[in-house]
Amino acid sequence: MKPSIRISITGRPVRIANLASNVKRAKFNAAKEMKTMANGLQRFTIKTMKTQVPVNTGRLQRSIKTIVKTDTGYGGDVSKSTREVGPTVRYSGYVTRGTGPSPGQFIPVLKKRISRGFHPGTPANDFVARTRTIVEADMTRRLKEATRKAGKAFIRSYLGGKN
Repeated sequence: MKPSIRISITGRPVRIANLASNVKRAKFNAAKEMKTMANGLQRFTIKTMKTQVPVNTGRLQRSIKTIVKTDTGYGGDVSKSTREVGPTVRYSGYVTRGTGPSPGQFIPVLKKRISRGFHPGTPANDFVARTRTIVEADMTRRLKEATRKAGKAFIRSYLGGKN
């Protein structure tokens, strides 16, 4: 005889009608919870990015905004919504990637470049990547918490209790 494990789970019977309504309620609560979690994550991302961005004049920091993109599915309903958080000023790419040195100003009469107009370049300051790392860790924690809460709520509603 092969070693085996037998597991039996017993519980009180639940009417099918109650089960169907509880599943519908759980789906509604899950959608509501996901929207709440997305809003909280969006606020956290903006706050974190504003603390990570280098500040000289404050223009780059003030430009950090959320852009919402929605894709409509068949029939015109919203099938997917994406939120992008980031700076909107044109020079943000130069801050995150840095700039190379400028070779200086070319003087046609001399047929060579002079040091006037030379710029040593700026080092990259990838505040977006730092923000992404912080937010991913927080998102993992929030997702575990939401999954745990949703599972408990579904089990309570399945057993006939209140949410």
